Amino acid sequence: MSAHHPYDHETIFVQMASYRDPQLLPTLRDLFEKATSPDLLHVCICWQHNKEDEWDKLEEFADHPNVTILDIDSKDSKGACWARNMIQQEYKGEDFTFQLDSHHRFIEGWDDELKSMYYQLELQGKNPLITGYIPGYSERTGKPIQNEPWRLAFNYFGHDGPLHTVPEDIPNWKGLNGPVNARFFSAHFAFTDGKFSTKVQHDPEMYFHGEEITLAVRAYTHGYDLVHPHKVIAWHHYGRKGNPKHWDDGHDDWHDTNAESFSRTRKLLGINNERFKKGFKYKYGLGTVRSLKEYEAYAGVRFKDRSVQQFTLDKHHPPNPSFKTKKAYNASFLNIFKHCIDLAFDAVPQEEFACWAVAYKDKDGNELYRYDIQPEHIKNLTNPKKEDYIKIWTEFSTTSQPTSWVVWPNTKEGGWTDAPLVGNI
Repeated sequence: MSAHHPYDHETIFVQMASYRDPQLLPTLRDLFEKATSPDLLHVCICWQHNKEDEWDKLEEFADHPNVTILDIDSKDSKGACWARNMIQQEYKGEDFTFQLDSHHRFIEGWDDELKSMYYQLELQGKNPLITGYIPGYSERTGKPIQNEPWRLAFNYFGHDGPLHTVPEDIPNWKGLNGPVNARFFSAHFAFTDGKFSTKVQHDPEMYFHGEEITLAVRAYTHGYDLVHPHKVIAWHHYGRKGNPKHWDDGHDDWHDTNAESFSRTRKLLGINNERFKKGFKYKYGLGTVRSLKEYEAYAGVRFKDRSVQQFTLDKHHPPNPSFKTKKAYNASFLNIFKHCIDLAFDAVPQEEFACWAVAYKDKDGNELYRYDIQPEHIKNLTNPKKEDYIKIWTEFSTTSQPTSWVVWPNTKEGGWTDAPLVGNI
């Protein structure tokens, strides 16, 4: 049983974007079956489906009094953020909102637990936004794979701008009495007051990467306090290998849409000192309760030069420590470059290797960083059972922005290959 709270009769607007998802129906059933008060839910589904998908039927919920279905042919879909924005137009003044994906499983009484967490945080003077990546479940069995609550940690700044995060267990979570402070936002699990649905709406022209970091900053600057739940409330299905994805499904313009998303992210957050043109009014901008600089000081990341503080890299809970002087604050940021080179398996010769040389260069062709990959590691990289393509991750400190990479294989029989593999960042 969850702790007592005064929200027994408060309603929840559940936002669920679904794209040709075989898990939609079992997710809906589990959502209602596990809720303490299913009659207090208003579930809105942006149902992006294909008539050929026999498993994607919603007849049992078509006339459900607590369900709104936005019926969208998948070929007309414009992506996840577009779908989430459409759902938010259906907000009817519910007390809370709960944003999800369409592939989840839930604990018994999930709604009561979230209300209790919210009330506990509210008593501490917070304006709570309970969010985070959640542990996984098996698509085959529907059973949990992990049972530990997760937090989001800094991973890297992408070369195109957006900040990327990685999930991990919350340390010592069994001894916690309440949620922990968070730096980042998860679009597949976010519970807060219902007005969030109108105050911090999704930008429908945002495509994929950039969605979560911009929402984290926008929520914080609108006065919301980001927290991760200290106990498991639900599970998420990750990977979804073989399931239709929007970008693989005939939406040939997704590259342009994605590039525009990167541009909007950079301009909103000032990445590389980019800004919207003077006079441009962006409906999905920052709030006025807190500033972008306050978010950066709280989270220990700085967008203009894509840098991060050691306190954040060491994965301590925010807020980050304050500094006595501006000089000390500026000196606390590190420039960490992290990048993944993707290569097709047939891009390299099928031979025994002595090593692969990997190098990164700046715009003037100066080498910024180089290292050699040894044979044992190469065997793992070139194993098609592990990945669909070769993925070479590199991370190093630099004050100059790399603009190109080189991979040059050295074979045991023939030495260095005739020409290195090269690419732009």
